[in-house]
Amino acid sequence: MLGDTLSIYLLRRITTTEVNPLNAAMFGMQFGSALSSAQAATRMQRLQNKYAGQSARRARELDQKVLIRKADETAEAFAQQAFDREVAAMEMESMANVMAGEGGVSGISVQRIMDDINRQEGLQEVRQDKSFDSAMESIRDENEASIQNMINRYMGLPPVPSVNPLAVAINTAAPYVQSGALDDVDFGNLFGGSDKGTT
Repeated sequence: MLGDTLSIYLLRRITTTEVNPLNAAMFGMQFGSALSSAQAATRMQRLQNKYAGQSARRARELDQKVLIRKADETAEAFAQQAFDREVAAMEMESMANVMAGEGGVSGISVQRIMDDINRQEGLQEVRQDKSFDSAMESIRDENEASIQNMINRYMGLPPVPSVNPLAVAINTAAPYVQSGALDDVDFGNLFGGSDKGTT
């Protein structure tokens, strides 16, 4: 706000002193144009950042939906495999019992066959559990990468420039000062003091 006040004051003082009216008009137009351009650039950057942020959030939401569906499908597939494994083990036990009965085998021999079937089922279960854990860990890694990607997109947004009317006024006045067009302006008196004409 101080910049706004100073730049308006500076503009008024310059345009009300004994300066060529054409120079004052040109300064006023250039100042207005430069200030409008700076404000438009700020609005444009703010809009670009807003839409880039929305895009990053939408991409993250889509990734999250895909990963949730992938986790559900993976869990369902492994549950089906576990069920199929148990059914196959029961069928093998049943078949072993039938074959043992038809062959007249009983006792320890049949028990060893049953123990072997149970051991193989247990090994398959351990392997499938490890595979399931690995698949779920991979999904968690993808989720972390998705979150990091969104954060990186946010961090990569350029800052919104602030509009400083005083700086715009000074930049606009610089060519006039250098060319001598504002030699009649009492810059010392612009802010309350005067040293023009002192020796």
